[in-house]
Amino acid sequence: MSKIFKRGAQIPGELKSTVNRLLSRSANRDVFSLRNKSIAVTSGKGGVGKTITAVNLSIYYARRGVSTALVDLDPLSDIATLLDIVESEAALEEQTIDMQNAGLQGLAIPVFKHLDLIFPSPKLKKLERNAMLEKIYGELPGDLDERYQLLVFDLPAGSEFEENLVFLPFMGSILLVTNPEPTAHAAAGAYIKRAFDVYHDLTINLWHNRFSPNTRSHFNPKDIVGNYNRNVPKELQIDRRVSARLRDFASIPEDPALNLLRGSPGADENVIRFLLDTLMFIHEERIATLAASTISNRSFELIKQFLSHHKTVENIDEYLDEIGRYLRILLEIQLQARPEETSGPAAAISTAEVFTPAEKKSFRIFLQKLNSDPLRRRIIRTMDLLEEKLHRLEEGKNPFAAGTAVVPDKAVDRELSALLVAVNRISRRNPRMANQGGLLLFYFSLYKLFQSQTVTELISSLVPSKTNTKGSPVRDRHRQIRNLVEGDPEYKSRYLKLLKTLHPIVSKQIANIVKTFELSALLFRDQNGSIIRSAYVKLLTNFIHDTLYSGLSVVVGFPFRCAAGAFQEGAERTLQALKQTG
Repeated sequence: MSKIFKRGAQIPGELKSTVNRLLSRSANRDVFSLRNKSIAVTSGKGGVGKTITAVNLSIYYARRGVSTALVDLDPLSDIATLLDIVESEAALEEQTIDMQNAGLQGLAIPVFKHLDLIFPSPKLKKLERNAMLEKIYGELPGDLDERYQLLVFDLPAGSEFEENLVFLPFMGSILLVTNPEPTAHAAAGAYIKRAFDVYHDLTINLWHNRFSPNTRSHFNPKDIVGNYNRNVPKELQIDRRVSARLRDFASIPEDPALNLLRGSPGADENVIRFLLDTLMFIHEERIATLAASTISNRSFELIKQFLSHHKTVENIDEYLDEIGRYLRILLEIQLQARPEETSGPAAAISTAEVFTPAEKKSFRIFLQKLNSDPLRRRIIRTMDLLEEKLHRLEEGKNPFAAGTAVVPDKAVDRELSALLVAVNRISRRNPRMANQGGLLLFYFSLYKLFQSQTVTELISSLVPSKTNTKGSPVRDRHRQIRNLVEGDPEYKSRYLKLLKTLHPIVSKQIANIVKTFELSALLFRDQNGSIIRSAYVKLLTNFIHDTLYSGLSVVVGFPFRCAAGAFQEGAERTLQALKQTG
C-alpha cells in the first residue's frame, strides 16, 4: 500500500494526505483487515441499479449466515425506504449525524438477522466526506472488523474523487454497475478512466444489469472501453492495455423483481408474464423446427435468440444484414477477454463475410418460410395481445392490488385456445414442443382461474399489510423481505395451507380445459403414461412464491429465475475474489 496514487494525479491534497495517513498507521491492522472484507458497489451514473445491487448482495450474504454491514454512502439513495424500514427512517428524518461523537451503535440499524444498515439516511453531504473517512477508518475500524464478516458499501454515483474515488483504496473488491446502453457505458468508461488515472494497480469488476446480448445496432453490450473510446477525443481514451484490470463478474438479465417501477404486481399481471415467457420458448422451438431442414449454420443457436426477440421480418436482405451485425457484436464480446486481438483480422469481419453465399441463400429461403408459417404468426399475434393487456394493467394498477382478478378478454382467450390446439397437434411428433405446450396449458389454466376474485383473494391474503401515515393499508415490504432472509414458521404454515387449497382447484381447471379442447398430449406424463402430479405442484409453488414476492426489488430467494441464478453466480464470484485479496 506504499504507492497508492499515481504521480501527477489531480486530487485534493487534504484528502490525499488523509488516505495516506489512514492506510499507513502501523501497517494499520484493523484498516487492512477491514479492507479485505469490503465490497464497493459503484457506478458512473445513476439509474443503473447500483443501490439495488448493493442491497441484494447484502441480503444474499446475510441469508448465507454471514454477518454483513450495508454501508449507505450515497446521499441520493434511501436504502431505509427501499427496505421499508419506516420507523427507523422517520426517526432519523430531521436529524444530522454527529460524526464527532456517534459510535457504531448510533450509526447502525439492525435490519434482518446477520444484516445491519450503517448511515441509514440520505443526509450525508459532500463536505462530510473527510469526516466520514476519519470516522470509518480512523475511529471505527476495530469495532467494524470485530462486528462484521463482510461490508458492502453503496457509493455515490459518478467519478468525483471527493464523493466516490476517495474510498477505493479501502476496498478489497470494486463492482462497477452498468447497463447495456450508450449513456451508461459512456459514464462507466469515464469512471474507469478517472480511477485508473488516479490509482496504481486498481482492478475493477464489471456488473452488467438488465443485460441482454440481443441488439439491432453496432453497440456491443459488454465492450465498455470500446463504446466509451468511440465517443471521446484520443487524449481522453482508455488505453486498451488496461483491459486486463477489468473483469466481467456478472450479467444480470432484466427481471421485474428488480424494477422498482413495477410496484406490487398481483396474480393477474404475473400470470400474463409467465404466459409470455412460455410463448417465447415456444416461438424459439418453432424457429428451430422450421430451420431444421434448411439451415446448418454453426451459429444458428445464437441467431435463434436474435430471431425470437426481433420477430418482424419486412425486408429479408436488410434483416440478414442485421443478423450479420449481431454476430459481429457477439464475436467482439468473445474477443474482449483477449484485447490484443480486438484490432486484428478477426475483429474486422464485415457483414458480408458472416455468411457464405450458400448460407445466405439458405437463410433467404428460411426467412420466407418463417414469414409464411401460420403457427408462428399465431404465436406472435398472441404475444402482442398479451403484451398489450399487460401494459394496460400496469398503467392502471393500484399499488396494493394483489387480489385483483383477471379481466376476461375474449380475443386473448380465443388466441390462446387456438394456439394450444395447434401445439397439441404438433407435439405428438415433437416432445420438446409438448413440454412447452404443457407449460402453456398450465398458465392458461391459471389465467382462467384468476378471473375469479375469490381465488385471487386467497393469494393476496398471504401478502402482509400495514397502515401507512395516511391511514391506508399498504404492503408490508419489510416483513416480506425479512421472511425471505430469516424464514417464518407461521407464514410457512399458511403458505402450505394455501397450496393445499389451490392445488385441487387448479388440477380441476386443467382437466376441464384438456377435456374441452382435447389437449391430452400436453399433460405431463412419465414413461408409463401416468400424469406427473408433482410437476404441477412444483409449478404452482413457484408461481405463488413469485407472485407474493415480486416488486420487492429483491431477487435473491427466487431459485427458478434466470436473474436470481446469474446474481448468485456474481455474488459468489465476488466473495471468492475478495478472499483472494486477503
